[in-house]
Amino acid sequence: MRLTALYIFILLLVLPSATMAHINNQGPMVQLANNYQESGHNISEWNVTIKEQMDRETAIQKIHKLKKNVDFIKESTDKHSNKFFVNDTHNATKSEVHYTIIIPKSSHYKAELIVSINGHNWNKSINTAYEKQIEKLRKDFFSMDSKTFACIKGKVHDTINNVYFMHKMKEIYQAKILSKQTDSIEDSMINVIQYGYTPLWKENMTIDGKPINLQFVIKRTTSDALEIRIGTPILINEY
Repeated sequence: MRLTALYIFILLLVLPSATMAHINNQGPMVQLANNYQESGHNISEWNVTIKEQMDRETAIQKIHKLKKNVDFIKESTDKHSNKFFVNDTHNATKSEVHYTIIIPKSSHYKAELIVSINGHNWNKSINTAYEKQIEKLRKDFFSMDSKTFACIKGKVHDTINNVYFMHKMKEIYQAKILSKQTDSIEDSMINVIQYGYTPLWKENMTIDGKPINLQFVIKRTTSDALEIRIGTPILINEY
């Protein structure tokens, strides 16, 4: 009996730690999307962009690897660099995948690999497929030095007050808001832009001496609904 009680006690201690370890091992995109949907809202679009600078030889190796897996690589050149583009689709996540490799002509600059994944909707099957997709991408093309930017977009009915909605978002992401902006242009559709920090994932950027890893943009659409964009560590695409 004592051994059984001791075993149960140890199990209770271990389980929360295992759960937290699983949460911490999830990528920012997964936590960003799942937390948002658990709040009762749907995702209409999502994007993940991975960037990494590398030496020219490594970038050329990535191009050769791409050529083995795709039928066509578009090339362009200007006085500064040679660029290589691949557009692909990932059926399991129903997403578009865009590869860009930039090789500067000057040896003073590093080459860069950018992979952007664009999808619509989010559910458990897409979540599972995405985790496999991103794991393979990282294994094949990226190192630990890569930077990941994730973004989701959704719409909520305009009867939800901005202040209430942001309060709810702060709760589900355990976020501390560090900076707030409002658009001074009279006809602007953007209601509010906020920057914050969440302990849910480690990735962050330092802005004005503060760690930032969340950006919220609330925008009023022509259909009188509120469009919400949430990015980590910041939004890198136009909004």
